[in-house]
Amino acid sequence: MKPRTLTFLLILFSISLAAQEQDVKFYQGSPSLTADSEPWYSYSSNNISTNIVKFYTDGFRVSLGATNSQEEALLIKRELEFKLGIDLLYIYKDKDKYLLRLGDFIDNGSARLMMFQLQQLGYNKARVIEDKVFVF
Repeated sequence: MKPRTLTFLLILFSISLAAQEQDVKFYQGSPSLTADSEPWYSYSSNNISTNIVKFYTDGFRVSLGATNSQEEALLIKRELEFKLGIDLLYIYKDKDKYLLRLGDFIDNGSARLMMFQLQQLGYNKARVIEDKVFVF
C-alpha cells in the first residue's frame, strides 16, 4: 500500500473513533427510591415467603441474673464487651428488673463453655437457659 493510502485510512479510522467517544451519555440517576417506600419494622408479618431463611431458632443463652437499674445493666454490658471482646449481652426489661442474657448458642456445649468462662470472671450466678436465639 502506498503511504498516502495508509495515512488516509489512519485519519479515517481516528475520526470514527472520536465520533464514537462523543456519543457516550452519562447516567444522570433517578429520583430517590426511598421517598415513596414504606419503612421496615420487623419480621412479624404473616405473609412471609417460605423461601426466606429464618434467623430465629431454638438455642441456648447464658443467664447472668437480673439488675434493678438500666445503668447497672449497661455497665455490665460494657465490662463484658471489654473483657471478652464481644458484644453479645442482651438486656430484657421484665417488670421492674433488667434481665441479662449472653450469647446466641445453638448447642449446649458452647453455652456451658461460656458459662464456665463467666464464672471464672466472677459472675457466679451464670446459668445456661433454653431460649430463642438469632442464627446468622
